[in-house]
Amino acid sequence: MSLLVRPYFIRIALALQGIVSLCLVSPVVLAAVRDQMTPALESCADLVAPTGVDYSDNDLVFAPENAFTVSADYHLDMDSWGALDFNANYSWKDDYYTAPSNAEKTLQEDIGMIGASAKWTSVDQSWEVTLWGKNLDDEQQIANRIVDPTQITSEMYMAPRTYGATVTKTF
Repeated sequence: MSLLVRPYFIRIALALQGIVSLCLVSPVVLAAVRDQMTPALESCADLVAPTGVDYSDNDLVFAPENAFTVSADYHLDMDSWGALDFNANYSWKDDYYTAPSNAEKTLQEDIGMIGASAKWTSVDQSWEVTLWGKNLDDEQQIANRIVDPTQITSEMYMAPRTYGATVTKTF
C-alpha cells in the first residue's frame, strides 16, 4: 500500500512481507541512503522534487549527527511506608535542520534537556503518587519550522518547562 501526498511530495509506503516497514521520507534527501534500502522500500527513493532542486548532499531533516540520553534511577524501600523511586534524565541532540534546503533559518542549535521524577508507592502497591518535571532548564526546541518562498518563517516549539503530579489508584 502506498500513498502520495502531493502538496509536500511525501510518500508513505508500507511493505508487508513478514515484517512491517514504514518509509516516511522527503523526496529530495534519499540519495545518500538509496543504496542501503531493502528492495521493498526502494520505491520510496523514486520520488522527484517538483522544483528540480538537488538536496542530495544536504543533511537529513530532524537528524542530528549525535544524540544521547543519560538516566539515573534510585529505589528506596521504606518498609511499612511503601517505597520511593527517583529518576533524573538528561538528553542532548546535536545541531539539525528542519527543512531539506538546510537554509540557515531552518537550523536548530544543539540542545540539552533535563527531566526528573519522584514516585511514592504504597505498601500494597494500590496507590502511586508521582511528582515530575520535564524540560526543567526551559530550553526552546523547535518541533517544526517552515520557511516559505518569501522567507517568512512559521515555527512551532516543543513544550516549555512542565511539571505536575500524577496520582494513580489500582483496583
